[in-house]
Amino acid sequence: MAARRTHAPLGKEAALKKLIAMASLVGAATLWAHAHRGPSADMAAAGQAFLSSLSPELRARAALPFDDPNRRDWHFVPRKRAGVALGELDAAQRAAAMALVRSGLSAQGASKTEGVLQLEVVLNAMEGESSRRDPGRYHLTVFGSPSTEHVWGWRFEGHHVSLNFCSITGEIATATPSFLGAQPAEVSGGAHDGLRVLAAEEDLARELVASLDAEQRAVAVRERDVPADVILGPAREAEPLEPQGIAASALDAEQRALLLRLVGTYVGNLEPSLAAREMQRIRAAGLERLRFLWIGGTAPGQPHYYRLQGPTFVIELDNVQDRSNHVHTLWRDLENDFGGDLLRRHHEQEHR
Repeated sequence: MAARRTHAPLGKEAALKKLIAMASLVGAATLWAHAHRGPSADMAAAGQAFLSSLSPELRARAALPFDDPNRRDWHFVPRKRAGVALGELDAAQRAAAMALVRSGLSAQGASKTEGVLQLEVVLNAMEGESSRRDPGRYHLTVFGSPSTEHVWGWRFEGHHVSLNFCSITGEIATATPSFLGAQPAEVSGGAHDGLRVLAAEEDLARELVASLDAEQRAVAVRERDVPADVILGPAREAEPLEPQGIAASALDAEQRALLLRLVGTYVGNLEPSLAAREMQRIRAAGLERLRFLWIGGTAPGQPHYYRLQGPTFVIELDNVQDRSNHVHTLWRDLENDFGGDLLRRHHEQEHR
């Protein structure tokens, strides 16, 4: 995250800082165990610990069957949600909740996620203590029973966050849909002046566009008809979009490296071994088949959208709202969204 000046905490910020600090302690306490177990075992242990920390009433709301329709009912706007909210939990329960969230993320991914929660504090101050803006309104839901032997999953969700994980008999099968947003994209004034939670996602893409020559730019960039939001949002299944933009095969070596860094900015939010697996899938499907499309202006402050697409994934960024100071990012897995192919194969083996 960008550096920022320190001031007295804003209203709800002290509680958020305490939540993050306690989660950090829980994460540090499990580093040795993590070095000796796989991410699926760590995630299952974190899921069990979270559910065990809850009262029977909270546990009944936090744990739903794996096939509950809520598992696929994802969104990133403030609304009523399944699961339990962070604001309903005591300090120990919140720490256990955030430990589960962090079990699927890298340090980078956890920092961005916590940064999005921090922006709720900023919005709360901007909007005059609005009840809609509260880092305690992020919900955690467990689907199925956390285990390395059974199918289960979890979702952490609230305004501008939707993280969806699924584990199938000891293998983490999916980490998508994965949505992070930033409002404002860049904070102006106040205690968090200059904060940009999703800076790399914008800056690397703009650097790639700037590197294109006139011929490449004619293929990669469209200046008009900027989408109002990400296209593969909650109303859409994960599916390939029209293969527009410039192919990686038409880029030089430095541009291809920059393109991979941009992809890695999203994949790198995952726990390191999961990120390595996903990058290997992307490479195996053919790096030359990756495509990059930019729509809109390329100067900061101009409405813009871009899309990265390969045989296994679609990544989108949209920055149009609030005078182009409101970012939405989305990663969808075209094979394993919500468990996808691995879940189907698991069911087929069970039937056989």
